[in-house]
Amino acid sequence: MRFSRRYAILRDLSQRIIPSRGERYSSLSPACFNLFFCQSSGESAMKLLIVSTEPRPLSHIQQVSEERGNHVSVSDWIDESRELPPILIFDLESVNSARVRRICEKIRSTSEGKEIAILTVGSRMDINRIMLKAGSDDFICNPFDRDKIDLRLEIAERIVFQRRECNRIRNTLSQSYQELEKRSTQILQETHRKRRELEEIVTNGPAVAFLWRNEPGWPVEFVSENVSRFGYKSEDFYSGKFSFFRLIHSNDRERITSEFQRYQEDGLKKFVREYRIITHSGDVRWLDARTWARLDSSGLVTHYQGILLDITERKQVEKLLRKRTKDLNDRIKELNGLYNVSRLVEKDGVSLSEIFQGTVELLPPAWQLPDAMTSARIRFKDQEFRSKKFEESAHKLSVDIEVYDESEGGIDLFYKDDPSRADLTFLPEERNLLQAVARRLGKVVERIQAERALKKSEAENRALLNVIPDMMFRLDKNGVFINARVTEESKLATLTDQFIGKSVRQILPRISDQTLYHIARALQTNDLQVFEYQLKEKDFEARIVVCGRDEVLAIIRDITDRKQTERALEIERTRLAQRVEERTAKLSEANAKLARSARLKDEFLANMSHELRTPLNTILGLSEVLHDEVYGEMNKKEMEILTIIEESGQHLLALINDILDLSKIGAGKLELDIRSVGIKSVCEASLRFIKQMAIKKNIKIHSDYDPRATSIQADERRLKQILVNLLTNAVKFTPDHGSIGLEVVGDARQQAVLFTIWDTGIGISQEDMSRLFEPFTQLDSRLSRRHPGTGLGLSLVYKMVTLHGGGISAESEVGKGSRFTVRLLWQDSIDLNVAPYPIFSDKNSFASLINPKSSSRDNDAPLVMVVDDNEAAIDAISIYLRANGYRSSPINARNGKEALERVYEKRPDLVLIDIQMPQMDGLATIRRIRGDKRISNTPIIAVTALAMEGDRECCLAAGANEYFSKPVSLAKLTQTIKNLVAP
Repeated sequence: MRFSRRYAILRDLSQRIIPSRGERYSSLSPACFNLFFCQSSGESAMKLLIVSTEPRPLSHIQQVSEERGNHVSVSDWIDESRELPPILIFDLESVNSARVRRICEKIRSTSEGKEIAILTVGSRMDINRIMLKAGSDDFICNPFDRDKIDLRLEIAERIVFQRRECNRIRNTLSQSYQELEKRSTQILQETHRKRRELEEIVTNGPAVAFLWRNEPGWPVEFVSENVSRFGYKSEDFYSGKFSFFRLIHSNDRERITSEFQRYQEDGLKKFVREYRIITHSGDVRWLDARTWARLDSSGLVTHYQGILLDITERKQVEKLLRKRTKDLNDRIKELNGLYNVSRLVEKDGVSLSEIFQGTVELLPPAWQLPDAMTSARIRFKDQEFRSKKFEESAHKLSVDIEVYDESEGGIDLFYKDDPSRADLTFLPEERNLLQAVARRLGKVVERIQAERALKKSEAENRALLNVIPDMMFRLDKNGVFINARVTEESKLATLTDQFIGKSVRQILPRISDQTLYHIARALQTNDLQVFEYQLKEKDFEARIVVCGRDEVLAIIRDITDRKQTERALEIERTRLAQRVEERTAKLSEANAKLARSARLKDEFLANMSHELRTPLNTILGLSEVLHDEVYGEMNKKEMEILTIIEESGQHLLALINDILDLSKIGAGKLELDIRSVGIKSVCEASLRFIKQMAIKKNIKIHSDYDPRATSIQADERRLKQILVNLLTNAVKFTPDHGSIGLEVVGDARQQAVLFTIWDTGIGISQEDMSRLFEPFTQLDSRLSRRHPGTGLGLSLVYKMVTLHGGGISAESEVGKGSRFTVRLLWQDSIDLNVAPYPIFSDKNSFASLINPKSSSRDNDAPLVMVVDDNEAAIDAISIYLRANGYRSSPINARNGKEALERVYEKRPDLVLIDIQMPQMDGLATIRRIRGDKRISNTPIIAVTALAMEGDRECCLAAGANEYFSKPVSLAKLTQTIKNLVAP
């Protein structure tokens, strides 16, 4: 029975707590409460503090708690200097609820306070729910029910137990992570130590260790430091300054490459060869290279590794021994064989097949060891030539026959297999001789192929000349025709024989001087000469080029059709130029009209700014006077109405500023104040700006900052304007109980910082995405639209992001929300050790800098003269100044002329003057004051409602000490006056 009653109470409690907490406990199901209820805390007695000035009504709670074994104490307030008990119970009937809410928020802001369970006791459900939002965990309502009290105390004990357990687990995990990190560091240090020891062994050894990738050029990944014995540094190979392949002696490089290629093709795992390299000083050293293949998991060769031993001294001894064993007769035989081959290839009328067959017969008798019964074979393309008694064997020496550096065949020389000569090897001299023969044969093939190509080219050129319509004449340096070629269709075809042997003066006297001049120039400079001439109403082009000693070739082309086309184009070009000139004049006139329209637009914006800001100045000024309760204390309803007035005025001011900003950007007049900006601070300031809007709609705010992205080079005010616009839209278009967020991510590779604002709002359709950043555009422009606005926000964001050199993108899905990402350049910024500027709310602008309750009225108070053609503006400012200890109203003026008279007469301590006034404007008045020595030292503050580009500079240049744009913050204005008139 008792169990069922407690269960029913718990279910009722869950239904009451969940609506109060919103989404914070929306996922808490009755099943969770069942589990929570059935578990016993197992805790020992806990301390419990009841905060109440009238503890008698709470005696039931105290009694139930003591029955549960808790130590209960009662106090009218908590002692913050002492350690707080695990459970706090606040009596909202006897203790001020606002004070309880503040202490709850303060407790929750500390790490120790997060473990404490806080309960409130009161009869008003709305206040209990406010306490839940402030940080309390539960509440108890009148009338008191013993079972409900017992259940809530059990829940509070469980909350304390669970929070303590979570902290214990968190601390345990933190210690485990630190121990793991320490162990990993030790293992890494031990690995580095063993690696250094191994590198020391290799470096001090006689062999050079290496590792290169299985890629063209043999790029080196590792070479031991003792490569310095050859004059190189290991860094030279890593950086690519030296290629190991290029160190191999040029005479060995080809052999090693081909042998290594065969080694790879055969799939061998070990490669042992001897070859020469060139040291850094240019010396030649012999190496014994032993290389092993390194395979990956799939069996493919990825690297080659091995050692290099210097065997130069051994090779020198071997070379000396071979030299002494040479036989002069063998050398003579070799030379005779080579001589006979040379005689064969130089004979005229011998075919290529005859040369190959004769050479293969001459090779065996000329060899070094004829008693070994050598035989030879020549391979060329798909042909094969063999010596008499040809027989292949394992003792083979082969060289390639290269034609134009490409292998076209080869020469193979064989020793007859003989067990007594099993260790017989070919000497380098033998290879050299065979290579000389192969080179000789390659040159013969190149010569024959060149002759064939020449004949073919001559035939092709002859055919080409026959189809060219141009006339060609060969002349000597004196202009005498040597030869001529014209087409059969030409009228000169039957007269060419008459040209030969005659000079150009005889054949073409009209152009003879011009022709002879270009012939002489071509022979002197060896450059192509081109000129044009006319004969019998036809146009010709002559091209003269040197074609022999004191001879030139003249190519004549009929260009009559081309010239006619050029003349027609020139006429058309002249006609087009006239039309362009006419069109340019019209465009100039149109540009002048556009410039006038732009100027009129700027003047209109300036006038509208003035006409709107002037009444706004009065509205906001008087609302600030009322807010500071200059005329007496205001009730709650009046303060609410005043707040609405202030917020509406600020909204209208923001709209005016947006329009002006958009105009400045469009005119290219908006300049950015780029400096180092703290990313987190500007983001937090932007979130604070929209926090109250989100709270009204029960919208949760999330933020996440990349710890790497701490600062950025940007205009802080404009960056905040970008973020506030996007965050305001997120709140505006997100339904109640939704979520919004601001995320910052630094992209080091792209040198960019990404600011992402997301929401769970109504989303944007794909067809509307293209219109997002258009000015004065709203996706829902119906009269019955749900969301107010002007359509300027996203357009301003887009243009300001573009001014920063960044970009903005949007992603959205209807019904699920949107994501706007601002991408700005991320440059390293200097950490300026300057204290941040104080941040004030718009509602209490700079109120902390002045004494708003000052009521000084004596004659020693500073005298301030207000000059403005708007009576309401004078009254608003004068009221506030008098409330803050200044004298004002008796000497105020309404135009510049009247102001000058009052300044001369009253000698005020400061002049506050509007710029746009009748009879004499503010700038002229300031200049007149500064020009008179009697009053030139009077401090002047200029005020204007134009707020256009350059207004501040104009006012300061005229002589003003400070400048304000309407609407003016009276608190800030008063502080500025105080600074200017301070003794």
